[in-house]
Amino acid sequence: GRRGGEATNEGRKLALESHDKDGKRVSYFADDGADLSHLVRQQKFGEEENVDDLLLRNISKRKSFKAAEIGVDEEYENDASLRVLGGMSAHPSSKRRGGGASGRRQHHSEADKQRSRSIAAYQSSVKAEQECPLCLSSTKRPKHLVVAIGQMSYLRLQSPKQSIAEGHCLIVPTEHIPSTRAADDNTLIDIRNFKKSLVRMFAAEGKQVLFMELAKGLDRSRSHTCIEVVPIPGSSQPELFFKQAFEQASSEWDTNHAKRCLATGKSGLSDKIPPGFPYFHVEVGMDKGMLHVLGQDESVYKPGFGRGIARSVLPD
Repeated sequence: GRRGGEATNEGRKLALESHDKDGKRVSYFADDGADLSHLVRQQKFGEEENVDDLLLRNISKRKSFKAAEIGVDEEYENDASLRVLGGMSAHPSSKRRGGGASGRRQHHSEADKQRSRSIAAYQSSVKAEQECPLCLSSTKRPKHLVVAIGQMSYLRLQSPKQSIAEGHCLIVPTEHIPSTRAADDNTLIDIRNFKKSLVRMFAAEGKQVLFMELAKGLDRSRSHTCIEVVPIPGSSQPELFFKQAFEQASSEWDTNHAKRCLATGKSGLSDKIPPGFPYFHVEVGMDKGMLHVLGQDESVYKPGFGRGIARSVLPD
C-alpha cells in the first residue's frame, strides 16, 4: 500500500512538471520522467494504466471536448480525432447551414414552400388558360369567329356586340401573354405577317387600318393580350383624336399630370418601353403610331378605350 501510494504521489508530482518555467511542454504523460525501476515497480504491483484509458482521460479533460461530437462511424477516423483535439466540430459546416438538424429542417421547409408556390403558380396559369376566351385550347373560345391560324398567332373576328365596323377583327398571340412587348421574335413576326396581309386587303378598298393594343393588368395571370384591327376611311386623320384622348386621360387621372405620348414607327415598341409597363399603342397602318404609357390608375382605361376613340373617326 505504501509503495502504491508512493508511486501515485510520484506520478502526480511528475504530472505537475509537464511544462517548464517558460511554459514549454516537456512531457506528455505522468510517467515520462520515471526511471526504469519505477516502471518495473508499476508493472509488478499492477499499477500501470491502460494506454487507451490514459488517452481517454487526457482528452476528456479538454474543455473543448464533447463526446457527442463524434459519431459511431467517425470514431476511428483520424480526421475526427484531430478535430476534437483541435477544438473543432465534427461537422464545421453545420453552423453555416443553420445548426445541424434544425438547419436541415429549415432548409427543407424553405424548399417545400418554394415547391408549393411553384405548383400554385402553375395551377393558376392552367386555370387561367382554360377559362380564357382568347386561348386556342380554351373551351370558352368562340370557335366560329376564328378566320385563320398562323404559327404563333391567329386571326378572328370581333364579337358582334363589340364590333364597331365591318371587318373589325383581332390578332391574338397563341401564347397566353399579357402584352406583345412580352412576346418573342417568332410571335412578333407572325403578328406582323397578319398585319401586312390586312393592310393590303383593306388598301384595295381605299381604307386605312388601325391596330390597337391595350396592355394592362400585366401582373395578373388571366391577362391575354390581343390587337384590335379596325378599318377606317383612307382620308381620315385618327392621330389627332388619339392624341387628344391621351392628353385628357393624363391630365385628369395621373397624380403627376404627366403626358406620356411617344411616336412609334416601323420598329414598333421594342425601343420605346420596357417589358412590364402598362400601355396603349395605336398604329395607323404599319409605318406610324402612338404609344401612351398608362397612369397609376389602370381602371380608367376600359377594354373599349380604343374602340371609343376609333368611333370618332368612322363615318356616321
